[in-house]
Amino acid sequence: MALLIRRFFPTSFVVLLILAGCGEEFVDLPPFEKAEESTTLDAKNFVSLAHTAEIMDGKPVFPFSYQIFDESFEGYLAKSQEKIYSIELGENFDQRVPFLDFALVPGDTLHKFTPRRYHIIIDKRLGPEGEDVFFVLRRTRRGISDLEERQIWVISAISGIMAVAKYQIDPFNGSVTLEMIGDSEWFRDSNLTRRIKLYDYTRTIYMDRDRSLLYEFNKIGGFIRVRDVKAREEIFRYDFSNKGLRNLVNFSLRPEVSGVTLQAEDSCYRFSESLQLVSSGICRD
Repeated sequence: MALLIRRFFPTSFVVLLILAGCGEEFVDLPPFEKAEESTTLDAKNFVSLAHTAEIMDGKPVFPFSYQIFDESFEGYLAKSQEKIYSIELGENFDQRVPFLDFALVPGDTLHKFTPRRYHIIIDKRLGPEGEDVFFVLRRTRRGISDLEERQIWVISAISGIMAVAKYQIDPFNGSVTLEMIGDSEWFRDSNLTRRIKLYDYTRTIYMDRDRSLLYEFNKIGGFIRVRDVKAREEIFRYDFSNKGLRNLVNFSLRPEVSGVTLQAEDSCYRFSESLQLVSSGICRD
């Protein structure tokens, strides 16, 4: 039989078949070994994690629940060697989603539920006991008129959830405000604000209210445009060729006597009213 397999399939393909048949092994140990059974983040927000496993579809799972800002969860956590998964109450084990992945580094996507809802690792540091501490940006775009979920969860590999911050980004100037629960010391580093803006500050706007014109710069799309708000149509647009704009952290639009200027870090791009590029270079004022 082995000779037949080698004859019809390359050795590497056989290895892949073997690996594909090997599932993850889940351990009968609490996902966060030093987490308290109940952790109070503030008067209204908490995290609960049982230390005794239950069995779901033949796998050990641990009852898990939380109330964090306006979001509540009740279900289970399960741990393999590389990951921790969450399973909502009423779902089966196959419907688990990644809650934490120990192999990920800043910039990696932890899980993408939909194009409008995703979790990203934006920072990773050493904790007080030498463990990895992950900063997870949890983002949901619910729509133009609905509120958006914008949160940072600080999760220790051994102690679980230690702090959470709800944040807002001013679309005009990019300033970040945080509402923190738990150990707020994790949010004192100013570099964290830069990381939030790197991944979630994607557009800035300026409104000419007298003429009902909305100017917008989008760093992901790499364009600046102006829309007639009343007519609900795009009037002018300029597309940048510089793909490095995606990595911008600080940028804003400001009006000129005739046109608009995009300040991106220390560079200024001056445009006419019809969004023709007039000049670009280091900002002088």
